[in-house]
Amino acid sequence: MPCLTCEGATDQCTTCQPNFVYFAPKKQCLTSCPVNYAADAQSQCYLAKETVAPFVTLIGTVLIILLVAVSRCWKPQTRIYNAFLALEGAYLVFFWIYMLVFLIKDYHKASATMIGIALINNYIINLIWYNFYKERVLTQQPNAIGGMTYGDYKNTYKCTQKTILIFSLLTTFQLFRMQYCLLFGADQYNARFELTGKLVKRMNRYSLF
Repeated sequence: MPCLTCEGATDQCTTCQPNFVYFAPKKQCLTSCPVNYAADAQSQCYLAKETVAPFVTLIGTVLIILLVAVSRCWKPQTRIYNAFLALEGAYLVFFWIYMLVFLIKDYHKASATMIGIALINNYIINLIWYNFYKERVLTQQPNAIGGMTYGDYKNTYKCTQKTILIFSLLTTFQLFRMQYCLLFGADQYNARFELTGKLVKRMNRYSLF
């Protein structure tokens, strides 16, 4: 066995035999350190090179801001607040998943655990929102002031509505805002709702949470 001393099980090393290096994240004695790790003078593996993706969050956010700004300049009716929150919210969830993969790969257990908890909480909120969507939004009656109701919108733009709904569940409920953000003035992003005030208040409450 490469272990000189163990903690509990025989595969949980605390020190190693000569000619082995100690890899603390997995409590293993190895013949050489894993990729991106190097051995110090005490034959302990340390992280010599981390997986880095510089400015990923900033670049994505800037691109979203530019997209929304162009939309507003071209079509002034664009609801920039809703468009930005929808796109940025979904992008950040993808970024969290991206970060989780690299943190696990580099054995940053504490940071990976925190992001994992954040993702779990995010999906819990998504399920709570989806329950509200089924009980309140889908059961709305025709709008008394006229115009396309949400039922009309759902039937007219089936593909868009379903795609947004699916990605809202996979990423964040914020993406639901795409249905009424009027990005580039497109009709498929112009859903209307009965009880709009209650919907907006509920969306904002979940956003703050």
